[in-house]
Amino acid sequence: MNPIDQSLLDILLDRMPMAIAVFDRQMRLQRWNPTWAGFVERYTPSRLTDVVAGASLYDLAPGIEESVAPALRQVLDGRILRQDALRLESSGIVSYWDLVVAPLTDGEEVVGIVEVNIDATERVLAYQTLEERVEERTRDAARRAEVAEGIRDILTILNSNRPLDDVLDHIVSDAKRLLAADGVGVYRLEVKDGLLLTQRSQGLEVDYVASMKIPVTGGVVGQTVLQGQPLVLPDIPAIIPNALEQMPDPGQQELLKNLTSSYSSLLAVPLLIKDELYGGMVFYYTESRSFSEEDVGLALALADQAALAIENARLIDQAEEMAVAAERSRLARELHDAVTQTLFSASLLAEVLPQLWEKDAAEGRRRVEELRQLTRGALAEMRTLLLELRPTALVEAELPDLLRQLSEATRGAAGVPVRLKVKGRPSEPLPPDVQIALYRIAQEALNNVSRHSHASEAFLDLSYSAGELRLSVTDDGDGFDPSQVGPERLGLGIMEERAQAIGAEFELGSEPGKGTEIAVVWSAGEAGRSQGMTGVRER
Repeated sequence: MNPIDQSLLDILLDRMPMAIAVFDRQMRLQRWNPTWAGFVERYTPSRLTDVVAGASLYDLAPGIEESVAPALRQVLDGRILRQDALRLESSGIVSYWDLVVAPLTDGEEVVGIVEVNIDATERVLAYQTLEERVEERTRDAARRAEVAEGIRDILTILNSNRPLDDVLDHIVSDAKRLLAADGVGVYRLEVKDGLLLTQRSQGLEVDYVASMKIPVTGGVVGQTVLQGQPLVLPDIPAIIPNALEQMPDPGQQELLKNLTSSYSSLLAVPLLIKDELYGGMVFYYTESRSFSEEDVGLALALADQAALAIENARLIDQAEEMAVAAERSRLARELHDAVTQTLFSASLLAEVLPQLWEKDAAEGRRRVEELRQLTRGALAEMRTLLLELRPTALVEAELPDLLRQLSEATRGAAGVPVRLKVKGRPSEPLPPDVQIALYRIAQEALNNVSRHSHASEAFLDLSYSAGELRLSVTDDGDGFDPSQVGPERLGLGIMEERAQAIGAEFELGSEPGKGTEIAVVWSAGEAGRSQGMTGVRER
């Protein structure tokens, strides 16, 4: 090679942006360009001054021999090596390379190798960072979806009629899973005693749950409750001395020691019900860990769900108490309006009966019969009211006995004689819902007789025939035009709904001046129910 060509080759080699190096068969450096030397200084413990002719590749870059030696032996056998993003690590320094390594020959003999490298470290690390971010965001999306599903499950449970303890157990279980906790406790504040008691938990010591009473002025939960703010403790053992000072009971001290020896970190959040401090919710972890704002936010959201469950239980209890009080008031009014008035009438009649008997024995006997009807009616009304206090009696008694009681109560309350007629008997006991519905329909119809019909008498008929039951209430009162009376009046809509609920047919027949008949036809066969024997039929 003439001097000019050599000079051009040297210039080209030195200014190449790629790293180029030539080695002999023993991997001793023969020639290199400044780019290759710079890479050696950046990615190995060697210095620029170490890059000299004769230096071993494995001395310049210690630690890479195991990664590259097998491939370089193939190049010395005459093969060309091409590889992208080859990972090399020298003394803890990691780098990535796109490279081509080719054999140098003298005639047919391979006398060395030439390698051409491009630094791919930044590109590979950037791609890895991107992959990590995508993976992280995928995990975040999956976790958010899991959290959303968990919250939906909790809302479903909240909308059910399950007991509070069952709802709280479900919330605690979901909270433990969603925040990957090893233990979760819900604590209730006893304001009078200034103590926090374990209400529900998972993953905590059974003895601790049963026996521990935490002073609200001491301990992690107490601090959270008093401040009304979340509290993060990455190092539980650090709080033991102060907490033990607040617990003079040696047994409770031992329980606390056992508990804290099992956990290394915790997250505590307050339980607030309409801005009122109720207690706290604590998440326990066996390993030390940090908590993100998202973790704290999720813990607060789960605590809100627990607080909502507790508030719902309170409202249900209040509603039940109000319903019981309202029912008692209603029964008291009915007792006063019906039974008391009947007994008052009977009392007046009993007072004048001796004088009537002396003047007219026949009239006296008629009045005795009237007195008997009044007292029987009062007794029947009392029994009817007792049924309201013990609804199970509606299915324990037979339907004819219940209807007889209703007819006597109507006669006693309104003075309208009700003639009961029962034909046949069912082959099997009526289903409870059917018997209750028929009783209520008869009760509502007889209420209409006594209050609105101005009837002189009424008829209550119950008949069984070939698996079919027919119940009718007929009176000789004023009657009305069904097309002019809406279902909301006279309890017609309620009676129809009760009939529909048991798959029965509801019949209504009435004309002004000709009385009214209300009937229900129910079939015990599957065909009647499947065909939906519902609706109003005017006769």
